[in-house]
Amino acid sequence: FTLEGYPSALDADTEQNLYRIAQEALTNIKRHAQANSIAVILAFEPKTVTLTIVDDGVGLEKSRQQKHAARTAHNGADKSAVRTGGLGLVGIKERVTLMGGQVSIDSPTGGGTQIKVIISK
Repeated sequence: FTLEGYPSALDADTEQNLYRIAQEALTNIKRHAQANSIAVILAFEPKTVTLTIVDDGVGLEKSRQQKHAARTAHNGADKSAVRTGGLGLVGIKERVTLMGGQVSIDSPTGGGTQIKVIISK
């Protein structure tokens, strides 16, 4: 974990939403990314706070391919698709939208993923 800038008070809703976003991202990494390392950076700027989570895992496309292969191996009966159909990332995007922020999710070819959330104070 890295803290950048000078921390300033955030309202309780923003704090809780940033916590839940980090929690969901880390859960996704544990479940799907096969990562060896993870960086969590919380950066305070005068008018914004930025949460960045980066891993060196297989990346989103590779992770989705592996899930699809596992589903197919079970004769197409995929009850897990409902549970794990990318709802974690959707939830992150919804939280950021409700806070009026910006989110980017980047997973370049070759692996790794970066989730970056920017919220105005």
